[in-house]
Amino acid sequence: MPRPFDEAAHARRRDGFLDAAQHLLQTVGFDAMSVQDVLARTGASKGAFYHYFDSKSDLLDAVLDRMFEEMLASAAPAIRDSELSALERLNRFFAGQGAWKTARRPLVLAAARAWYGDANAVARVRMRRRSAEEFARLLTDVVRLGVAEGVFDVDDPRVAARMVYALLQDFHDGLIDWFTTDRRATPEQVAEVIDAVAGYQTGMERVLAAPRGAIHLVDADTMRDWLT
Repeated sequence: MPRPFDEAAHARRRDGFLDAAQHLLQTVGFDAMSVQDVLARTGASKGAFYHYFDSKSDLLDAVLDRMFEEMLASAAPAIRDSELSALERLNRFFAGQGAWKTARRPLVLAAARAWYGDANAVARVRMRRRSAEEFARLLTDVVRLGVAEGVFDVDDPRVAARMVYALLQDFHDGLIDWFTTDRRATPEQVAEVIDAVAGYQTGMERVLAAPRGAIHLVDADTMRDWLT
């Protein structure tokens, strides 16, 4: 008689591989780590690994998926907080993402270096599609609420939400050179990045027809800390 499938045990074994990969990302980097390194850290067999993942890149894809889910789980409750206005929800959502990333800075930087590597271009496209859909779904509700409150003025909340996400993604892409190298920004360069933050915030406000100065992506001190 076949043994019943133990879903919890299956998830624990898979998470063990992801935990090992996260550790190796931070200690040796994606390019230097190997499947054998993951096996050595978990004590699992090669057959067990390939039961869950097709390749090292597939493992990275799963790590990024889990990170994205954890970040959303941390930040998304602000979107659903009925005690908050639309602008409060949006700004706390951005702040929640920033706090999650700051608390896991070594992992986030290591994952960014791997994610933006040429070998992971396909995974990057897939993740961007998924994140665009997830963010649009969450932000649409906020935009719709803002329209009802009279602080936003858009014809199609879903389209506006996707445009806000596009600006957010472009903002992150513009920072990747700083986050994937060991160089530190000069005071002049930090000032340029902080000015760029203000520009993206203004862009989002114009997309939503929100009051000037209403949207806050990240505060200057946090940005300065990441760059220096």
